[in-house]
Amino acid sequence: MQRPAPSPPLAAAPSRARLAPLALVPLALLPPAVSCAGAPPDAPPALTPPVAPELQVRPLTDLYYEVRARAGARGAPPQEGPLSAAVAAARVLERSFGFPLPWGLVDGELIGCQTADDLVRACEALPETFTRREPGGGTRLQPLHEPAVALARALAAVEADWLTREWPPRRAALEAARAQLAARLQGPRAAALFEHFTGILDLHLARAEAPVLLVTRAPWPGAMTFRAPGGGGVSVVGLEGQAGSTLVEVALHEILHTLDELGADQETLLQRVRASLAAAGLSETDRRRRDAAHLLFFVHAADTVRRFVDPGHVDYGESAGLYARLGPYARVVRALWPRYVAGELDADGFVTLVTAAVLDSGP
Repeated sequence: MQRPAPSPPLAAAPSRARLAPLALVPLALLPPAVSCAGAPPDAPPALTPPVAPELQVRPLTDLYYEVRARAGARGAPPQEGPLSAAVAAARVLERSFGFPLPWGLVDGELIGCQTADDLVRACEALPETFTRREPGGGTRLQPLHEPAVALARALAAVEADWLTREWPPRRAALEAARAQLAARLQGPRAAALFEHFTGILDLHLARAEAPVLLVTRAPWPGAMTFRAPGGGGVSVVGLEGQAGSTLVEVALHEILHTLDELGADQETLLQRVRASLAAAGLSETDRRRRDAAHLLFFVHAADTVRRFVDPGHVDYGESAGLYARLGPYARVVRALWPRYVAGELDADGFVTLVTAAVLDSGP
């Protein structure tokens, strides 16, 4: 889950003092609106959320990420059946990429495609090679055009069968998930959630588009966000193993990656944490510098779900063991976050304490 573009015009920032009390009221507990004949003509208009998640369900997307999930499965045996050739082609491309980030070169082409033939034409326009950064430093040229076209053609060969046999039940499950997410993340009822979600981070966007591709399965870690060709980000969220409030948290987490990129030129809380860790001497290759900022995505998304969706929600970072793997500073950051949201800590104090906790954790 990683993932720069100019920000849209800034909107007036709601104060954190006004946000915190509102955030404590889950949307599910709010009373329904009262409709009265003869309502005054100057009734306030419905609030417009500062973020517009676009929840997409498409067969090509589902097929593509199913193949990628199978190709990236660790220790999986050679594939058999209709998708075997496509999985083999994806593994060739994965070896060329070396690690997940370069997949965005092909994933980005998928956005404008409705069919696998469209993807073939898009991949035929890709350059012959791309520059891969090596883990130990340095770069090398790796094939891109040939393996990408081979994957797209393999998908085109199985697309018709996939649409007939696999897509109908998958579509039903995906549409149900889309309806669940739409009830929480779209429309006027989502305005308070996203005002809180962005305002607490000092992230001010007039109206941010956030495409989310819903798929049955996604490659590890099950959800990701990549840079969109025209700027911003596009998120992919797999349903496998993610239901109920966890699905909402994962979607919010990925949407935050898009918002973080759209607000890359703002002095947001996330940017301040990154700058503080860099000023403290943590290099770009130090995992703590990357993981500590990313930890806030998990903590904030989970906290927002508890405030607006389900008060009993358990953090994905806790249920998946992520917080335990990050070590002591994860516990400190989780304890600091409610104090920051409540206004007991200002941004300077929060950033200072987070930086100290990360440094105290050792390399």
